[in-house]
Amino acid sequence: MNAKQSGLKAWLLLAGLCGCWAAGARTEKLFTDGWSFAREGAAFAPVEIPHDWAIAGPFDPAGQACSGKLPWKGAGRYRKTVVLAAKPQGRVFLDFDGVMARATAFVNGQACGRGEYGYLGFRADATPYLMAGTNTIEVACDTKDLFSRWYPGGGMYRKVTWIETDNLYIADDSVRADTDRIVDGTAHAAVSATLESRTGRDVDAAVTVQILDAAGQTVATAERKVSVPAWGAADFAAELEVPRVKRWEMTRNPYLYTLALTVAGDGFSDKLTRRIGFRTFAFDADRGFILNGERVQLNGVDLHADLGPLGMAFDKDAARRQLEIMRDMGVNALRTSHNPPAPEVLDLCDEMGIFVWDEGFDKWNNTCGRGDEPLEPFVERNLRRLVRRDRLHPSVFAWSIGNEIAVGEATPAGQEHWAGHPSLGTSAERCGRFRAAIRKEDTTRAVAIGSCFPEAAYRGDYAPLDLTGWNYRGMYEGVKKACPRQPLLYSESASALSEFGFYSDRLPANKTDYATDVFRVDSRDRNAAAWSDIPDREFLRMERDTYCAGEFVWTGIDYLGEPTPYAPTGFSDKDSSRSSYFGICDLLAFPKDRYWLYRAHWNPAADTLHAVPAHWNFKPGFRTPVYVYTNAREAELFLNGKSLGRRTKDPKAGSMADYYSILPRYRLVWEDVAWEPGELKVVAYKADGSKAGERTVRTAGEPVRVVLTPEKRYGELCVVKVTLADKDGNFVPGDNRRIRFAATNCEIRAVGNSNPRGYDSFKDTASHPLHFGRAGVYLRVKPGETAQLRAEADGLAPATASF
Repeated sequence: MNAKQSGLKAWLLLAGLCGCWAAGARTEKLFTDGWSFAREGAAFAPVEIPHDWAIAGPFDPAGQACSGKLPWKGAGRYRKTVVLAAKPQGRVFLDFDGVMARATAFVNGQACGRGEYGYLGFRADATPYLMAGTNTIEVACDTKDLFSRWYPGGGMYRKVTWIETDNLYIADDSVRADTDRIVDGTAHAAVSATLESRTGRDVDAAVTVQILDAAGQTVATAERKVSVPAWGAADFAAELEVPRVKRWEMTRNPYLYTLALTVAGDGFSDKLTRRIGFRTFAFDADRGFILNGERVQLNGVDLHADLGPLGMAFDKDAARRQLEIMRDMGVNALRTSHNPPAPEVLDLCDEMGIFVWDEGFDKWNNTCGRGDEPLEPFVERNLRRLVRRDRLHPSVFAWSIGNEIAVGEATPAGQEHWAGHPSLGTSAERCGRFRAAIRKEDTTRAVAIGSCFPEAAYRGDYAPLDLTGWNYRGMYEGVKKACPRQPLLYSESASALSEFGFYSDRLPANKTDYATDVFRVDSRDRNAAAWSDIPDREFLRMERDTYCAGEFVWTGIDYLGEPTPYAPTGFSDKDSSRSSYFGICDLLAFPKDRYWLYRAHWNPAADTLHAVPAHWNFKPGFRTPVYVYTNAREAELFLNGKSLGRRTKDPKAGSMADYYSILPRYRLVWEDVAWEPGELKVVAYKADGSKAGERTVRTAGEPVRVVLTPEKRYGELCVVKVTLADKDGNFVPGDNRRIRFAATNCEIRAVGNSNPRGYDSFKDTASHPLHFGRAGVYLRVKPGETAQLRAEADGLAPATASF
């Protein structure tokens, strides 16, 4: 699209959007089409918003491994031209959900809004600067002075919304609804908001507050008269009762109501609707998390904001896919590590019944872009902005003021690269101040911190907080003894490490015994970071320590950057990898072996049966334990038809003192199986002895064809798994050949694989290599289109998939 076409498209959009600028109820429209982008003096070129300016690469093999070796540091400028039939008579706001980072919005060359924190959006009041005729909207952003421990992306990476209101309107972020009080089946909702006036006369307004059920029927109403001064603002509040309330639960498709606020007076009007949910909850020092009177075990994951090969450019369909994959594993809780998520993520959690720990910051240093402003006002202001943005979401139960912030007096030796300057550490004063800032905006939820510094708790830094989260190796146990009345949870557990498809000739002897000779990590789920543990040990802790509300596994899905164990803490950037090994799923959210271990334990109602190793292509002399991850109690293993015996889970096996001895509690284990080519089969049995299912892996021959396996569609997104098969249809592992792609009536948005050391661009969609026999393609398929993907490789039969 050229500049003339882009301008015409924008004019047509806004001509319908704005009309003649007559007074009336608000309109909200996506403002994401027709933008162009230029980076540091380059020519402007059309881009799609949301946009991540660095995800296309190129990767720099010697670049900063901690943040993914991608070119995210720099400065850029976005531009969009709009043509208006008349100057606005009401207000025009531009809502930017996220710009990385230090953004300034301009209308016709005049600054009208600023974003100081890249993970929180901002509003620009464009009204005074818009004119009849041609208007130029620009957004400048700069990431050059930022630091990040993972990939943050760059640019306008979340959506932009054009909002038109009258000159008397409801301030969006002022709306508050406390929905945690339910007595004898009747919910009591305390609703408040602010009316703002941009007119030169006093206005007497009538406000109607309604709560509607899921069928759109009004179940509670209140009316208020509000006098709003010229050029001023006025608050209003109402108490509403909802009889026979249906509670929001942590189940799929929980019940949601709609809050509707309507304003009318003196020719002005406005209406705002938001979803809400009713629930009671508490964090108890002895019982953990209590929802609607019942204890709920939190089976959570930590997720960073990047969407793998799509980068930081937010896509709701891709986020839904990630959460659905986690939900199927048994996840019921999300920690938004370590920053505010896209607002749509919370919408999805509301709809899917997922608990949210909503995190404000990682550190209070240059990871948040604070610059030279004093710490306290910056953190207080942005925590309040976070709460005002997210407090209507019933899925949010805790506000986190930060993560792994060192104590105020000293930065631990050797940790200066991430713990920050000692003057930026915690103290009782800071924790108290930041909690007080949050409580000005919301008194119903817990204020918390994620920590790995128990000395901060021992000396009283966290005493003002409602909840503490603890990271790794059961650190919460000592804190429980020292601070027995403060509720806690396990905000980062596991940090186990694995790489899809790699089974070393040498079984890891201990958790940090990595395959450093080939820069790989074994997939038999025996490895973890030096500071952490394998999943089985965390399972046992959670079963034993019911005072702990639950665990959040680091991490649900691999992410760009922080590539432990091949990270700059022990290797040069050149020798380090570019993405993590922590994920239960790989970078594309395809399951690793570990996924099925969690699923068997966390989602016992689902049939799970998975053998590790997941293929049977090895060399003579190879010996390995075989682990079976299953929700069944018992299974029998066969190699080429010969039984290797039955195994039953032993809930009392081993002890924490002997690292791997507890594996038979959660895995069925055949300790030493000598490989021979052929067929490995596992048959699972129910408690009554009947057959529960069976799975077989076979030694594959040479590949003869490409295989495309489309996943379930999520809106316009379809992810297709790419593998190879032999003449009998067996999956062929270990093959890294390049696959070529061609699409018909659809767009290939990105390609990728599981390789944390791969440097092929995700946006070079013509081809991509497999990694240990697997890759993936992200497609955009428009509704109603008959689309097709073709994949081919030299010497193999091609594959096609139709949509």
